[in-house]
Amino acid sequence: MGNRLGPAIARTCLFLAGLGGLGAEAVALIKLRHHDYTLTGALVVFVAPFVLGIVLVRLALRLPAHRAQRLVLELVLLALCIPVVEAGLTAVAWNSPSAAIHRFDTAAKLGIPFDHRDKSQVVDDLRAQGIEAYPGMPRDLLWQADVKRRVGSEFYPLSQVANRPIVDCNESGKYRIYLSDDYGFNNPPGLYDAGRADIAAVGSSYALGFCVPPGREFVSVLRQHYARTLNFGMAGSHVPTMYAALREYVAPLHPPIVLWVMYPSAIESYELDDPIMHSYLRPDFSQHLLERHADLDRFMREVVTPVQWDLDRKSLLEIANADHRRWRQIPRLPILRDKLVPAVKSVMEKPPALDDYAASVSMIAQAKDLVEGWGGHLVIVLIPIFDEVVNDQIMASQSNAHMLSLLAPLHLHVINGVAYFRQQRDPATLYAMGMTNHFNENGHRLFADYVDADLRATYPDIMAAAAR
Repeated sequence: MGNRLGPAIARTCLFLAGLGGLGAEAVALIKLRHHDYTLTGALVVFVAPFVLGIVLVRLALRLPAHRAQRLVLELVLLALCIPVVEAGLTAVAWNSPSAAIHRFDTAAKLGIPFDHRDKSQVVDDLRAQGIEAYPGMPRDLLWQADVKRRVGSEFYPLSQVANRPIVDCNESGKYRIYLSDDYGFNNPPGLYDAGRADIAAVGSSYALGFCVPPGREFVSVLRQHYARTLNFGMAGSHVPTMYAALREYVAPLHPPIVLWVMYPSAIESYELDDPIMHSYLRPDFSQHLLERHADLDRFMREVVTPVQWDLDRKSLLEIANADHRRWRQIPRLPILRDKLVPAVKSVMEKPPALDDYAASVSMIAQAKDLVEGWGGHLVIVLIPIFDEVVNDQIMASQSNAHMLSLLAPLHLHVINGVAYFRQQRDPATLYAMGMTNHFNENGHRLFADYVDADLRATYPDIMAAAAR
């Protein structure tokens, strides 16, 4: 009876597997027929399951009993090997979902002392010493629905708390802490109220100066040559908030040179989902942030700043749970899928159409018109990020080549930092700890020299006057 049962079970397993292949074929024809596959992908998705199903059904009916049993056993062992491989990778090659943990590990390997505190802990420790510090809050924070519900819609802030030490980031061991100016930006006190600027930079964390000591970021290096250089960079900025900062803070100064400092994903326009940011599409809209800066500062101190403590508590909880969660996720094969799915997709699926980022390009065009309206020049500065320059891993829609193609119709002068950093002998050494971080001090200095040389060559009269 047992000898008969074994072959029967084996044949049944093969037969059911064959039916499963035919079922997968039916599902593919119904659910996946609208996907844009390559020829190889179409064969794999629409032909392979049918062929495999027919073969398995035929084997179930025709294969000798002992071979059917052996084939089923081999297939079972193969299936068991997959989670075993995933478990091995989880034990030796698992990557924490936290960028901070990666930095901790890298610093340990390099022998670099690293401050493991989160941002709110640093602020608390400074306040315990009598220093009224505040955490740096990214511009896109209020785009998050849960944060927006908590803080309301009195303002959409584009700056930090004013006239206070701002605790920003830590990518190389020590936190960057700078003193904000009267309007919450990274400038010397009183420079804005002087009412004149020769160069104004709008942008995100790279413009602000992540994560080097104050005075070492590339905008501050430019200020060493051109004293009336103002920095309106703030972490988490994308085209909509950069455009809003231009309208609110830069336009009153009428600087002859405006640097639009943009890293690849800054081209995204999702901040427009916020009603206040969407209102900037109207040429007459303003939050009147200069006139209301006292109320804005109160809003930042009392309403927005406490969000940082909640974010840090959530982050610490996620990090603490990550080690336990990774073992529970083994049946889902996250590491194998992460390694194999992109490679499989690149073979099976046609590349998606490149995003034209129409809303962002339109806002950059409006920024150009605004700046040229007072006789100035809007200069695009394309930031070279580690993943594009060193790893050569960036989505096609945000590649340097695509950015240049999007900006070409606007006829703007572009300072292409990506091409310049690629020319360096070892560009990885220009980023903090040689990994996916912002520039280190050498990177900021090199980038400042490159931008300076380009500006002097392109606008010699303006830059000569600015240097006086």
